[in-house]
Amino acid sequence: MPKRKVHSGKVRSGKRSKKNSDHNKYKKLYKSLLRQISSSSSESESECSLTSDSSSISDVEAEPVVPEPPVENPVENENFNDLLGLNPDEEKATGPPLKEQIWTRWSSYISKGIEKDSLKEIQEKILIPSNASLLQAPQVNPEVLALMSLEQKSTDTYLAKVQTTLGKGLAGLLQILGQTIDLPDRSEDTKLLADIAKLVAASFHGLTTHRRFLLSSKLVPSARKVAQDCSADTLLFGNTFQEKCRAAKEIEKSSKELKIPEKQLPSSSLNFKRPQFKQRKKDPVKDKVHWKKKGSTPDRNRDRGHRHRRPFQRP
Repeated sequence: MPKRKVHSGKVRSGKRSKKNSDHNKYKKLYKSLLRQISSSSSESESECSLTSDSSSISDVEAEPVVPEPPVENPVENENFNDLLGLNPDEEKATGPPLKEQIWTRWSSYISKGIEKDSLKEIQEKILIPSNASLLQAPQVNPEVLALMSLEQKSTDTYLAKVQTTLGKGLAGLLQILGQTIDLPDRSEDTKLLADIAKLVAASFHGLTTHRRFLLSSKLVPSARKVAQDCSADTLLFGNTFQEKCRAAKEIEKSSKELKIPEKQLPSSSLNFKRPQFKQRKKDPVKDKVHWKKKGSTPDRNRDRGHRHRRPFQRP
Protein backbone atom coordinates (compact mmCIF):
# COMPACT_ATOMS: atom_id res chain seq x y z
CA MET A 1 0.00 0.00 0.00
CA PRO A 2 1.33 3.49 -0.86
CA LYS A 3 2.07 5.65 2.15
CA ARG A 4 0.01 8.75 2.74
CA LYS A 5 1.86 11.99 2.40
CA VAL A 6 1.88 14.04 5.58
CA HIS A 7 2.12 17.81 5.19
CA SER A 8 4.18 19.83 7.51
CA GLY A 9 2.60 22.25 9.99
CA LYS A 10 4.22 25.24 8.42
CA VAL A 11 2.40 24.80 5.11
CA ARG A 12 -1.00 24.46 6.82
CA SER A 13 -0.49 27.54 8.90
CA GLY A 14 0.39 29.56 5.82
CA LYS A 15 -2.80 28.54 4.05
CA ARG A 16 -4.93 29.54 7.04
CA SER A 17 -3.32 32.96 7.21
CA LYS A 18 -4.15 33.63 3.57
CA LYS A 19 -7.80 32.63 4.10
CA ASN A 20 -8.14 34.90 7.11
CA SER A 21 -6.74 37.88 5.22
CA ASP A 22 -9.17 37.34 2.34
CA HIS A 23 -12.07 37.02 4.76
CA ASN A 24 -11.17 40.32 6.42
CA LYS A 25 -11.05 42.09 3.05
CA TYR A 26 -14.58 40.86 2.14
CA LYS A 27 -15.87 42.00 5.52
CA LYS A 28 -14.52 45.53 5.01
CA LEU A 29 -16.08 45.74 1.55
CA TYR A 30 -19.44 44.52 2.85
CA LYS A 31 -19.46 47.14 5.67
CA SER A 32 -18.58 49.95 3.26
CA LEU A 33 -21.47 48.93 0.97
CA LEU A 34 -23.91 48.91 3.88
CA ARG A 35 -22.84 52.43 4.85
CA GLN A 36 -23.36 53.71 1.31
CA ILE A 37 -26.83 52.17 1.10
CA SER A 38 -27.90 53.62 4.44
CA SER A 39 -26.64 57.09 3.49
CA SER A 40 -28.48 57.03 0.09
CA SER A 41 -31.78 55.90 1.72
CA SER A 42 -31.61 58.72 4.31
CA GLU A 43 -31.03 61.31 1.55
CA SER A 44 -33.99 60.00 -0.50
CA GLU A 45 -36.30 60.16 2.56
CA SER A 46 -35.32 63.77 3.19
CA GLU A 47 -35.99 64.66 -0.45
CA CYS A 48 -39.40 62.98 -0.35
CA SER A 49 -40.38 64.90 2.76
CA LEU A 50 -39.38 68.16 1.10
CA THR A 51 -41.36 67.37 -2.05
CA SER A 52 -44.44 66.36 -0.03
CA ASP A 53 -44.32 69.65 1.90
CA SER A 54 -43.94 71.65 -1.31
CA SER A 55 -46.80 69.73 -3.01
CA SER A 56 -49.11 70.35 -0.03
CA ILE A 57 -48.32 74.06 -0.17
CA SER A 58 -48.90 74.18 -3.93
CA ASP A 59 -52.25 72.35 -3.53
CA VAL A 60 -53.39 74.95 -1.08
CA GLU A 61 -52.18 77.87 -3.18
CA ALA A 62 -53.21 76.75 -6.77
CA GLU A 63 -56.16 74.68 -8.06
CA PRO A 64 -55.49 71.57 -10.26
CA VAL A 65 -55.46 72.35 -14.01
CA VAL A 66 -57.66 70.00 -16.09
CA PRO A 67 -56.54 69.68 -19.77
CA GLU A 68 -59.27 70.67 -22.22
CA PRO A 69 -60.22 68.13 -24.93
CA PRO A 70 -58.99 68.99 -28.45
CA VAL A 71 -61.62 70.74 -30.53
CA GLU A 72 -62.11 69.23 -34.00
CA ASN A 73 -62.11 71.67 -36.84
CA PRO A 74 -64.95 70.85 -39.29
CA VAL A 75 -63.09 72.52 -42.17
CA GLU A 76 -60.10 70.18 -41.72
CA ASN A 77 -62.39 67.11 -41.61
CA GLU A 78 -64.03 68.18 -44.88
CA ASN A 79 -60.62 68.57 -46.50
CA PHE A 80 -59.59 65.07 -45.36
CA ASN A 81 -62.87 63.62 -46.68
CA ASP A 82 -62.26 65.26 -50.07
CA LEU A 83 -58.71 63.87 -50.27
CA LEU A 84 -59.00 60.45 -48.61
CA GLY A 85 -62.74 59.73 -48.76
CA LEU A 86 -65.21 59.04 -45.98
CA ASN A 87 -64.15 57.12 -42.90
CA PRO A 88 -65.56 53.55 -43.21
CA ASP A 89 -65.64 53.04 -39.41
CA GLU A 90 -67.65 56.20 -38.86
CA GLU A 91 -71.23 55.48 -37.79
CA LYS A 92 -73.93 56.33 -40.31
CA ALA A 93 -76.46 59.01 -39.50
CA THR A 94 -79.75 57.72 -38.08
CA GLY A 95 -83.12 59.35 -37.63
CA PRO A 96 -85.16 59.83 -34.47
CA PRO A 97 -86.46 56.63 -32.82
CA LEU A 98 -89.93 55.34 -33.64
CA LYS A 99 -92.66 54.87 -31.08
CA GLU A 100 -92.75 51.44 -29.45
CA GLN A 101 -96.44 50.93 -30.31
CA ILE A 102 -95.64 51.32 -34.03
CA TRP A 103 -92.31 49.49 -34.24
CA THR A 104 -93.43 46.40 -32.29
CA ARG A 105 -96.12 45.76 -34.93
CA TRP A 106 -94.15 46.65 -38.04
CA SER A 107 -91.09 44.68 -36.96
CA SER A 108 -93.23 41.53 -36.83
CA TYR A 109 -94.67 42.36 -40.28
CA ILE A 110 -91.12 42.65 -41.66
CA SER A 111 -89.70 39.52 -40.03
CA LYS A 112 -92.72 37.16 -39.98
CA GLY A 113 -94.95 38.67 -42.68
CA ILE A 114 -98.66 39.48 -42.75
CA GLU A 115 -101.36 36.81 -42.64
CA LYS A 116 -102.98 35.96 -45.98
CA ASP A 117 -106.52 36.85 -44.92
CA SER A 118 -105.56 40.28 -43.59
CA LEU A 119 -103.41 40.92 -46.67
CA LYS A 120 -106.36 40.13 -48.95
CA GLU A 121 -108.61 42.52 -47.04
CA ILE A 122 -106.06 45.34 -47.37
CA GLN A 123 -105.64 44.71 -51.10
CA GLU A 124 -109.40 44.73 -51.64
CA LYS A 125 -109.73 48.04 -49.79
CA ILE A 126 -107.13 49.87 -51.89
CA LEU A 127 -108.20 50.18 -55.51
CA ILE A 128 -105.97 51.20 -58.41
CA PRO A 129 -107.14 54.48 -60.01
CA SER A 130 -108.74 54.40 -63.44
CA ASN A 131 -106.04 56.56 -65.05
CA ALA A 132 -103.10 54.65 -63.45
CA SER A 133 -103.05 51.25 -65.17
CA LEU A 134 -99.24 51.15 -64.95
CA LEU A 135 -99.50 50.48 -61.19
CA GLN A 136 -100.56 46.92 -62.03
CA ALA A 137 -97.87 44.31 -62.64
CA PRO A 138 -97.17 44.09 -66.41
CA GLN A 139 -98.04 40.81 -68.10
CA VAL A 140 -95.61 38.82 -70.25
CA ASN A 141 -95.89 39.24 -74.02
CA PRO A 142 -97.62 36.22 -75.66
CA GLU A 143 -94.77 35.65 -78.15
CA VAL A 144 -92.29 35.46 -75.23
CA LEU A 145 -94.61 33.36 -73.06
CA ALA A 146 -94.49 30.53 -75.65
CA LEU A 147 -90.68 30.31 -75.23
CA MET A 148 -90.68 30.16 -71.42
CA SER A 149 -90.09 26.99 -69.38
CA LEU A 150 -92.14 25.93 -66.35
CA GLU A 151 -89.50 27.20 -63.90
CA GLN A 152 -89.39 30.60 -65.58
CA LYS A 153 -93.18 30.84 -65.51
CA SER A 154 -93.36 30.04 -61.78
CA THR A 155 -90.68 32.59 -60.86
CA ASP A 156 -92.31 35.25 -63.02
CA THR A 157 -95.76 34.70 -61.47
CA TYR A 158 -94.30 35.04 -57.95
CA LEU A 159 -92.51 38.28 -58.85
CA ALA A 160 -95.70 39.59 -60.47
CA LYS A 161 -97.64 38.97 -57.21
CA VAL A 162 -95.04 40.93 -55.22
CA GLN A 163 -95.26 43.70 -57.78
CA THR A 164 -99.07 43.93 -57.50
CA THR A 165 -98.93 44.38 -53.71
CA LEU A 166 -96.27 47.06 -54.17
CA GLY A 167 -98.44 48.80 -56.78
CA LYS A 168 -101.41 48.81 -54.40
CA GLY A 169 -99.28 50.42 -51.67
CA LEU A 170 -98.03 53.05 -54.12
CA ALA A 171 -101.61 53.79 -55.18
CA GLY A 172 -102.62 54.43 -51.54
CA LEU A 173 -99.64 56.74 -51.00
CA LEU A 174 -100.43 58.76 -54.11
CA GLN A 175 -104.05 59.17 -53.04
CA ILE A 176 -102.96 60.60 -49.65
CA LEU A 177 -100.43 62.81 -51.44
CA GLY A 178 -103.22 64.19 -53.65
CA GLN A 179 -105.29 65.07 -50.59
CA THR A 180 -102.41 66.92 -48.89
CA ILE A 181 -101.59 68.94 -52.03
CA ASP A 182 -105.13 70.37 -52.13
CA LEU A 183 -104.71 71.80 -48.60
CA PRO A 184 -103.90 75.56 -48.38
CA ASP A 185 -101.11 75.10 -45.80
CA ARG A 186 -98.63 72.68 -47.33
CA SER A 187 -96.25 71.41 -44.68
CA GLU A 188 -93.03 69.41 -44.95
CA ASP A 189 -95.04 66.21 -44.59
CA THR A 190 -96.24 66.52 -48.18
CA LYS A 191 -92.65 66.61 -49.40
CA LEU A 192 -91.80 63.59 -47.24
CA LEU A 193 -94.76 61.67 -48.69
CA ALA A 194 -93.57 62.52 -52.20
CA ASP A 195 -90.09 61.19 -51.43
CA ILE A 196 -91.54 57.95 -50.02
CA ALA A 197 -93.67 57.49 -53.13
CA LYS A 198 -90.54 57.94 -55.29
CA LEU A 199 -88.74 55.18 -53.39
CA VAL A 200 -91.66 52.79 -53.86
CA ALA A 201 -91.82 53.64 -57.59
CA ALA A 202 -88.09 52.92 -57.92
CA SER A 203 -88.54 49.46 -56.35
CA PHE A 204 -91.53 48.79 -58.67
CA HIS A 205 -89.40 49.65 -61.70
CA GLY A 206 -86.57 47.46 -60.36
CA LEU A 207 -88.86 44.43 -60.34
CA THR A 208 -89.89 45.01 -63.97
CA THR A 209 -86.25 45.27 -65.11
CA HIS A 210 -85.39 42.07 -63.19
CA ARG A 211 -88.24 40.18 -64.84
CA ARG A 212 -87.15 41.37 -68.27
CA PHE A 213 -83.57 40.34 -67.58
CA LEU A 214 -84.61 36.79 -66.59
CA LEU A 215 -86.65 36.32 -69.80
CA SER A 216 -84.22 37.97 -72.24
CA SER A 217 -82.03 34.81 -72.27
CA LYS A 218 -84.67 33.05 -74.40
CA LEU A 219 -84.58 35.74 -77.10
CA VAL A 220 -82.48 35.99 -80.25
CA PRO A 221 -79.73 38.70 -80.18
CA SER A 222 -81.68 40.85 -82.65
CA ALA A 223 -84.79 40.61 -80.43
CA ARG A 224 -82.73 41.52 -77.35
CA LYS A 225 -81.66 44.76 -78.99
CA VAL A 226 -85.30 45.55 -79.74
CA ALA A 227 -86.29 44.74 -76.14
CA GLN A 228 -83.71 47.21 -74.79
CA ASP A 229 -85.30 50.02 -76.80
CA CYS A 230 -88.88 49.10 -75.83
CA SER A 231 -90.22 50.39 -72.52
CA ALA A 232 -92.63 48.41 -70.35
CA ASP A 233 -96.31 49.31 -70.13
CA THR A 234 -99.21 46.90 -69.56
CA LEU A 235 -96.98 44.29 -71.25
CA LEU A 236 -93.49 43.48 -70.00
CA PHE A 237 -91.72 44.22 -73.30
CA GLY A 238 -94.23 46.80 -74.53
CA ASN A 239 -97.22 46.61 -76.86
CA THR A 240 -95.12 47.31 -79.98
CA PHE A 241 -92.48 44.61 -79.35
CA GLN A 242 -93.75 42.14 -81.98
CA GLU A 243 -94.03 44.80 -84.70
CA LYS A 244 -90.55 46.10 -84.01
CA CYS A 245 -89.08 42.56 -84.16
CA ARG A 246 -90.64 42.01 -87.59
CA ALA A 247 -89.30 45.33 -88.81
CA ALA A 248 -85.81 44.41 -87.57
CA LYS A 249 -85.92 41.11 -89.52
CA GLU A 250 -86.94 42.89 -92.73
CA ILE A 251 -84.10 45.37 -92.29
CA GLU A 252 -81.62 42.49 -91.94
CA LYS A 253 -82.88 40.84 -95.15
CA SER A 254 -82.72 44.07 -97.13
CA SER A 255 -79.21 44.81 -95.85
CA LYS A 256 -78.02 41.38 -97.03
CA GLU A 257 -79.49 42.00 -100.49
CA LEU A 258 -77.84 45.41 -100.76
CA LYS A 259 -74.44 44.14 -99.61
CA ILE A 260 -71.86 43.38 -102.34
CA PRO A 261 -70.90 39.65 -102.32
CA GLU A 262 -67.29 38.95 -101.44
CA LYS A 263 -65.08 37.52 -104.24
CA GLN A 264 -64.03 33.93 -103.74
CA LEU A 265 -60.26 33.35 -103.97
CA PRO A 266 -59.04 30.81 -106.61
CA SER A 267 -57.71 27.44 -105.47
CA SER A 268 -54.25 28.07 -106.99
CA SER A 269 -53.50 31.01 -104.75
CA LEU A 270 -50.94 30.69 -101.98
CA ASN A 271 -53.39 31.69 -99.25
CA PHE A 272 -55.86 28.99 -100.26
CA LYS A 273 -56.62 26.64 -97.40
CA ARG A 274 -56.64 23.00 -98.44
CA PRO A 275 -59.36 20.67 -97.16
CA GLN A 276 -58.32 18.63 -94.18
CA PHE A 277 -58.83 14.87 -94.57
CA LYS A 278 -59.30 12.61 -91.62
CA GLN A 279 -56.41 10.27 -90.92
CA ARG A 280 -57.07 6.55 -91.01
CA LYS A 281 -57.13 4.96 -87.59
CA LYS A 282 -54.72 2.12 -87.05
CA ASP A 283 -56.31 -1.28 -86.56
CA PRO A 284 -53.89 -3.92 -85.16
CA VAL A 285 -55.97 -6.85 -86.47
CA LYS A 286 -56.08 -5.60 -90.08
CA ASP A 287 -52.38 -4.77 -90.06
CA LYS A 288 -51.48 -8.35 -89.07
CA VAL A 289 -53.68 -9.75 -91.87
CA HIS A 290 -51.99 -7.40 -94.35
CA TRP A 291 -48.53 -8.78 -93.47
CA LYS A 292 -49.76 -12.37 -93.75
CA LYS A 293 -51.22 -11.81 -97.25
CA LYS A 294 -47.89 -10.56 -98.55
CA GLY A 295 -46.17 -13.63 -97.15
CA SER A 296 -43.61 -11.66 -95.21
CA THR A 297 -43.16 -10.06 -91.83
CA PRO A 298 -41.16 -7.00 -90.73
CA ASP A 299 -38.44 -9.34 -89.36
CA ARG A 300 -38.11 -11.21 -92.67
CA ASN A 301 -37.86 -8.02 -94.73
CA ARG A 302 -34.70 -7.08 -92.88
CA ASP A 303 -32.83 -10.19 -94.17
CA ARG A 304 -34.37 -10.14 -97.65
CA GLY A 305 -31.34 -8.47 -99.31
CA HIS A 306 -28.78 -10.90 -97.81
CA ARG A 307 -30.27 -13.94 -99.60
CA HIS A 308 -29.52 -12.77 -103.19
CA ARG A 309 -25.93 -11.73 -102.50
CA ARG A 310 -22.94 -13.60 -103.86
CA PRO A 311 -20.58 -15.41 -101.48
CA PHE A 312 -17.80 -12.82 -101.22
CA GLN A 313 -19.82 -9.69 -102.11
CA ARG A 314 -19.73 -6.81 -99.70
CA PRO A 315 -23.01 -5.50 -98.54
